[in-house]
Amino acid sequence: MNFVMLCLFACLLFGTRIRHLRKSYSIKWVREIVVFIAMLFLLTYIFLTLLKASTFTFDLSYALTKANFIPFKGISAVLLDPRDLTLGIGITLKNGWYNVVGNLLVTVPLGFFSCLLFKSSRKWWRLFSYGVLLSTIIETLQLLTSVNFFDVDDILLNALGFVIGGMAYAVVVFMFKRFKKQDDLTCLEIEENGRMMPTFLKSTVALVTVFLVCALGVFLNETISYQTFEETYAQADASKEFDGFYATLSQEKEELSFRIYHETTFNRFYQVAGLTVPIQEGENYLEVMNFSDRYQLPLQYGVVAFGYNERAKQLEIDYDFPLREELPHGLFIEFHPFRGPDYPFQAGYSAWEEGPRYDALFID
Repeated sequence: MNFVMLCLFACLLFGTRIRHLRKSYSIKWVREIVVFIAMLFLLTYIFLTLLKASTFTFDLSYALTKANFIPFKGISAVLLDPRDLTLGIGITLKNGWYNVVGNLLVTVPLGFFSCLLFKSSRKWWRLFSYGVLLSTIIETLQLLTSVNFFDVDDILLNALGFVIGGMAYAVVVFMFKRFKKQDDLTCLEIEENGRMMPTFLKSTVALVTVFLVCALGVFLNETISYQTFEETYAQADASKEFDGFYATLSQEKEELSFRIYHETTFNRFYQVAGLTVPIQEGENYLEVMNFSDRYQLPLQYGVVAFGYNERAKQLEIDYDFPLREELPHGLFIEFHPFRGPDYPFQAGYSAWEEGPRYDALFID
C-alpha cells in the first residue's frame, strides 16, 4: 500500500506540472527533464523518510513520548552508538554515522535542484529555511507511523543537506563559468513571478491530504473494530490476556488457529502475529514463536507458546531466562516476555534480527 501512496504522490506532482505546461506557449524540454529528475528525488526523499517499512498507528500520545525536541541530543546519542553496520558494498560504518550521513545526503539533491531551477533559492539562509520547512512537515507526519519518530536533529541535518546542495550548485556554476557555458544553466531557470511559495504551499497541502486519507484507509484496513474483536475473542476455544496483548487459540478439525491482538487508537485492534498449524487428535503438540510489536509499544519482543496438551504437567520456556508454568489439559497459551531496557526499535533491532535463542518443552 505504501507504493500505492507513492504512485499517488507521483501522479499529483507530475500531473500538476503537466497541467502547467499545457498553459505554456513554449516548452523547454531540457528544463522539463531536469524538473522531472528533481521530482524523482523528492519522491525518493518522501519514500525513505515516511513510507519505507512503515505502518500507520495515529497514536500521537505514544509517538510524542518517543520524540526528541532537544537539538543535537539525537546526534550525540547515535554518534556514540558502538554498533557497526556493514553495508552491501563492503564498507563498514558506525550506525550513528550512517544515520547522520544518510539524513544529510538525502536532501542534498533537493538543495541542488532548488538552486538550479529557482533563482530566489540561491541564498544559504533560504535553502536552510526550505529544508527546515520540508523536513518539519515530514517529521510531523512521522508521528502517525510505527517505525519512524519525530527528531529535531533530523530536521537540522536535512536542512544542512539543502545548504550542501546549494554549495554543490555553486561549484557547478564556477565550472560552467570557467568554460563560458553559464547560459546553459540560466536557460533551466523557472520563471517564478512570486508564485513559488503559493505553489509550494498548495502542493504541500495536496500531498499531506493524500497521505492522511491513504494512511487512515490503511489503518482501518489493517485493524478490526472492538465489536469484531469481542466476537473473535469470545468464540475462541482458548484465550489469554497478557500486558495488553490478547491471544486466541481455536481448533478446527485437525488444525490450530492462533492469533495475537493488541488495542490501538480509535478503540481498534490489530493483529500482531498469527499462525495456523496441523495437529493430530490425542497427541501433544507444542508451537513456540517470537513476536515483535510493530506499533512501538513498551513490550517490543517476546515469545509465546501454544498448542494441545494431552498428558504433560508443566511447560518450560527458555528465553532470556527460563520460565516454567503449570499446564491444563487441552488447548493452552503461555507468554514469556522480554523487557530489555535497551531494545526499542531504534536501539537494538538490528542486533536481534536472528533471534535471541528460544525453546520450549513439555515436562511430564
